Formats: sequence, structure tokens, C-alpha cells
Amino acid sequence: MDLVPELRTQFGEVLRALDWSSADLEQRVGESAALNFCDYLGWERKI
Repeated sequence: MDLVPELRTQFGEVLRALDWSSADLEQRVGESAALNFCDYLGWERKI
């Protein structure tokens, strides 16, 4: 059972519930980590 797609979906939903954008991620975790999160979630980078 591949849990990665399900975890990706749940993590993205949590960030959307917090109303976080890719710019918010960068501010909170740094540019490198934000880029990794955006790639992982399939988000367009808006930093």
C-alpha cells in the first residue's frame, strides 16, 4: 500500500485549512524547505 499520495493530499489539506501559501511556507521554514514542500505537494511556486 502506497501511503505517499494519501499523505500528500492530507498535508496539502492541512496547509490550505491554515490558509498557507507557498510564500507562507518560505517565511516559516525557509526557501529550500518551502521549495521541497511545493514540489512534493505539486504546488505552483509563488514565492
